[in-house]
Amino acid sequence: SLPTSTPTSHRIEDLLPPELRDTFVQGPMQHCLAGHATRGLEVDLLAADGAPRPMLLSLAPVTVNHHVRGCVLVAHDVTPLRPAMDAVQQASRAKSAFLANMSHELRTPLNAILGYSELLLEDADPVGRQDLERIQSSGQYLLRLVNDVLDLSKIETGKLDIHSEDLTIDQVADAVMSEAKAMCRAK
Repeated sequence: SLPTSTPTSHRIEDLLPPELRDTFVQGPMQHCLAGHATRGLEVDLLAADGAPRPMLLSLAPVTVNHHVRGCVLVAHDVTPLRPAMDAVQQASRAKSAFLANMSHELRTPLNAILGYSELLLEDADPVGRQDLERIQSSGQYLLRLVNDVLDLSKIETGKLDIHSEDLTIDQVADAVMSEAKAMCRAK
């Protein structure tokens, strides 16, 4: 492999596997030649033995008299980091799965509590009604928190569906005020 501690000079075309050359030259290299730096790009470069090795690249334009004359590429071999990166990704997937499962496990009994307290509200006396309304308010707040945790785990796994809606500022303000009132009552 290319020594990481010794600067070397190579043409990028000689370091890229043939199937990546055109894509790299048309993408990151053109971006650099347009005067923009690129950092944190992971690409397989060919080592001295011809085998591809994962490298983390940074590209920076070289300017002379305010004109881009070329690009400097700095490559760091990330092969030694691969096991740690894989472990971090696996831990993140496990965390997301745990959050999704835990959210579902919490939602089921919480929905039962909310449903039962709603039934009790129908026949409640004024003193009991106040307590049941507090249970309802707190339970709905907790359900929203659980749903937010579930949404976060969906975002991390790329499974959150986003739907656009037309709203007026009055609708948004009313929703925020209603939410804030419920949170204040719950506290």
